Amino acid sequence: MAERIVVAFVVAAVLVLGLGAGLRALARRRGAPGLRRWGGATLFVAVPVGLLAADALPLRAVAVAGGALVLGGLGLVRTRRRVPSAVVGGVVLAVAAAVAAAGIRFPLGGVPAVDFVWTVVWLAGITTALATSGTAAGQFPTLAAASTLGVLGLAGFAGQSAAATLSAALLGALLAFLAFNWHPASLFVGVGGPWFTAFLVAAGAIWARPAIGRPGAFLVPVMVVAVALLDGLVVVVSRLRRRRPLTERVQDHCSHRLVAIGFGPSATILTVAGVQLAASVVAVLTGRGVLGLGLGTLAVGVLLVGLWGVAMRARMRDPQGIPGLSWRVRTVVAGVVVVVVAASGVAATSALAARGRLLAARSAAESALVAARNGDSARAVELFDQAEAGFRAADARLGSPINVPSLAVPVVGANMHAARRLTRVGTDLSRAGRRLTEQINADDLRLVDGRVPLETVARIAPELDTAAATMAASSAAIDELDRTFLVGPLERGVRELRSELDGAARDAERAATVARVAPVLLGSDGPRRYLLVVQNPAEQRATGGLVGNWGILDVADGDITLESLERTSSINNRFGTQKVLDAPEEYVNRYARFDPARKFQNANMTPDFPTAAAVMADSFAQSGFPPVDGVIAVDPLGLAALLQLTGPIRVPGASVPISATNVVDVTLRDAYANYSDNDDRIDFLGVVARAAINKATTGELGSMDRLSKVLGTAAHRGHLSVWFRDPALQAAVAPVEVSGAVPAPTGDSLLVTNSNASANKLDYYTTKAIDYDVEVIPAPDLRRAVVVGTARVTYENSAPVSGLSQYVAGPWEGNPTAFVYGQNKQFVTVYSPLAYTGARIGDTPTGLEVAPELGRTAFSTVLDVFAQESASLEVDLGGPVTLRRGGWYDLELLRQPALRPDRVRVRIAVPPGYRIVATRGLTAVGRVARGDFNLVEARSAGVKIAPSPSAGLWARLRAGA
Repeated sequence: MAERIVVAFVVAAVLVLGLGAGLRALARRRGAPGLRRWGGATLFVAVPVGLLAADALPLRAVAVAGGALVLGGLGLVRTRRRVPSAVVGGVVLAVAAAVAAAGIRFPLGGVPAVDFVWTVVWLAGITTALATSGTAAGQFPTLAAASTLGVLGLAGFAGQSAAATLSAALLGALLAFLAFNWHPASLFVGVGGPWFTAFLVAAGAIWARPAIGRPGAFLVPVMVVAVALLDGLVVVVSRLRRRRPLTERVQDHCSHRLVAIGFGPSATILTVAGVQLAASVVAVLTGRGVLGLGLGTLAVGVLLVGLWGVAMRARMRDPQGIPGLSWRVRTVVAGVVVVVVAASGVAATSALAARGRLLAARSAAESALVAARNGDSARAVELFDQAEAGFRAADARLGSPINVPSLAVPVVGANMHAARRLTRVGTDLSRAGRRLTEQINADDLRLVDGRVPLETVARIAPELDTAAATMAASSAAIDELDRTFLVGPLERGVRELRSELDGAARDAERAATVARVAPVLLGSDGPRRYLLVVQNPAEQRATGGLVGNWGILDVADGDITLESLERTSSINNRFGTQKVLDAPEEYVNRYARFDPARKFQNANMTPDFPTAAAVMADSFAQSGFPPVDGVIAVDPLGLAALLQLTGPIRVPGASVPISATNVVDVTLRDAYANYSDNDDRIDFLGVVARAAINKATTGELGSMDRLSKVLGTAAHRGHLSVWFRDPALQAAVAPVEVSGAVPAPTGDSLLVTNSNASANKLDYYTTKAIDYDVEVIPAPDLRRAVVVGTARVTYENSAPVSGLSQYVAGPWEGNPTAFVYGQNKQFVTVYSPLAYTGARIGDTPTGLEVAPELGRTAFSTVLDVFAQESASLEVDLGGPVTLRRGGWYDLELLRQPALRPDRVRVRIAVPPGYRIVATRGLTAVGRVARGDFNLVEARSAGVKIAPSPSAGLWARLRAGA
């Protein structure tokens, strides 16, 4: 963007020099000195040059430029003829309102309507103050250029292309115009130039985005126009004290006062512009976080007090004396004070009166949620009614007409507006919660005897859509609140409600999605067949485990029936030589060697379940079976979730009932010790799965709310995955997060998978630990970074050194010489958006197989982990990543579904000259952030990076810290 700024500056300067020289020559040739007063019109070239140089033109850029041209054009008209002050004022207010409507705001009130008014007041007031600050030779362009430099610095470092190029073009035009306007002037700014320029500066001051947060951020625009603001206040107070019209042309500006005490013309200009230039520099330093807000405010305050003190030494001629403020002015001032005090008092009284109702309503709403989760729908409805009544009462109190004036009071208005917004959100959520509870926990919305009541689902679908829309609207309403001036308890309440809404809105959207698509998925428009595959994580594959059994789920009009489960070998043995692999190119390149078309158990070598499921469905069809409409995968932990709903089951050969708490150990450990027959061992997990599903389809699972929560958690963790052949259906259920899809990376990410290559069941005894140690080296603008570090994966095999069956611990009967007892050979893959620079198994350097997959690069090798031993793979990684706005480095930690959580340790460091100012999911000390946790599902972490105080000034300005 720097090149665009330079181009805008240079082109505008050259054009003004050319146009100015031509205008001056024309005035001399025609002998028309009046033409020299049109010199300010040459500044108008800043608009086309600045807009053309920008890389994008947002609406606000067009509005600002258009508003400036309108005021400039009005000024040109005033150069030739008199325009009534009322008309001028009306045009200025109209232009200011149009720009405010385009989205530029001066956020002083915290209430949208009030902020709109403050913005109009700012634009009109600052434009008038700067445009009328003085037109002596060289004075206006110099002062305006000093303020424009501040706008350019703030916008340029913030990456606001249109604001930066427009201000750069204006700065170039102003400096070039000084060649004609410095004493002795050959061209004059007239009336059009000052009003055009002043509006661009006033709008730019609040358009440029500071890097610091509110409330301090609103002081930065004040610094950018500090001298014009001071001058305007001096003039207004002086004329009010002398009882003169504010529109009267009197030489009582700061510049006039400096001349009156002996300053020469050039010294006056340089003094006034110098103070503003210093204030603009402080504004940029403060706005970019380099200089503390307190110190920056103090510095500008000292500059202004110094200028004011010197200027006020002048004794302006007052033949009639100084009568002081008129009784009208005194009355208005007193009235404003009384209204502010009274409005604030009334608002405080109303807030205290409403506080008790709000607390009681919130408590009732929280209790209602607990009751709803526990299935006590009658109690939940009663409590939601109480909560709604309480929120309504509080809203009526806060929304009383007597509180309307308080909305116009800064700080007070923001808190009243936020309190009313919270009560309305509370009312809407309570109403939605009551209606949703009545519907979801209704007796006719229960899964009984394997039938989903589709007619009831269809009936409540609109209600669920309404609830989801209410949640989304409530989240948006909270997000729109300006929290700048909120008092502690209210700010905390907003923050907590926003956090609670995140999960609630997500759940509501999922429920609404399920209700919309469930009838189609469950055969409302005709029977459907789904391939059910049972994954065994004791022998890992990338989506969770080896597919040992399969079956068909038939659904029709909500009825679910499971055909008997069979072994995977029954698919492999049908027409094996005729099958061909039909899959994406990257899948073929990575996994064709494992022959997934003919070896069904190898189809899920990829961690992306939709890809694996599509291969399974195609292989199934090529095996001569009727095509299926989708694939459903479940593992023992998914069965555990199902058993939470059905209760324990009994199966032949199991000495104890199988429940949610013991299903993993019984199916993946005890069965291999209890069964001597290999066929029984192979079938046992399938037998348990069939028994659990049969009980689910012949008994009662309870409310749909409980069912969706229990199975939803299993799905979110990868233990229950669903794929649909119809792309529209697959896309429709995406919000439910049951697809097992690997998301595309947005920043940095890490996923480690392993697939058992030794044909045993030792993954029951194997755990995984991941250490990710990286240094993030940011670019100066904190929009990109280079990441350098190491991913270390350690597998620990806790299997006993003897005593396990050959089926569990090997060696594999098909090739007994290739393996030894207790040897867990893993095909390990590290997925990363970075490149790899080296790798080691233990301390021994090794090469890796490298291939693109899933928007990342997959680095693979084979790792042997023997009984009672551990083995590790280290991969050195490095490459560029994109930082999120504000300097955030994001790390997405994905997980292969497994029996036990992955132990993950993350260490993120930044180089000298930078610091970590905030974290997400980590703890920072100095330049290092760490995290140590058990990974049971995908998790994100991140650090916000900023230059340290010792970093170079330019780097800190670019970074905004």
